[in-house]
Amino acid sequence: EFPAVCASYGVKTVELCSRFFENQDAKYLNELRGELENNGLSVHNIAVDMGNISGADPAVRRTDIEALKQWFYTASSVGSKAIRINTGHADDEAAIQRVVDGYLELVEVGEQAGVKLLIENHGGISASPGHLSHILNGVDNSWFGTCPDTANFDTNEWEAGMEVLMPRAFSCH
Repeated sequence: EFPAVCASYGVKTVELCSRFFENQDAKYLNELRGELENNGLSVHNIAVDMGNISGADPAVRRTDIEALKQWFYTASSVGSKAIRINTGHADDEAAIQRVVDGYLELVEVGEQAGVKLLIENHGGISASPGHLSHILNGVDNSWFGTCPDTANFDTNEWEAGMEVLMPRAFSCH
């Protein structure tokens, strides 16, 4: 129903959220793609709200990364140009490197699928402009961009955060 509602308001481009996908079955995705096409909609991004690529438990992090990889193919199947994956939450010193390593692995899948990977300042590790700069420098790849959220930085860090994220912005909230 969502594509028809969007079309009734003249909307042409949408961002979808992973939480609202019924599932990732081929039948469902074909139906969704058909409804998007029938209503003249394109998908700019899918906000993927699951997984924790910064987590300290390697087995849990591996499961999360493997589940996140599937979203590139889900995005490709509905014509989305990008997916946004959050850093997750962890507070140990090695967490930032785990995030960089996770994004490096994920961006390879994105490139293969033809779907850009985005990072958003969405709390946790990504709440700090310094951390974001470190991550962006560590994942220097044209298939890795940003989705700055203008309301998610602390007031004192807003300008510094926007200076870090805006040069590689693909989408913005």
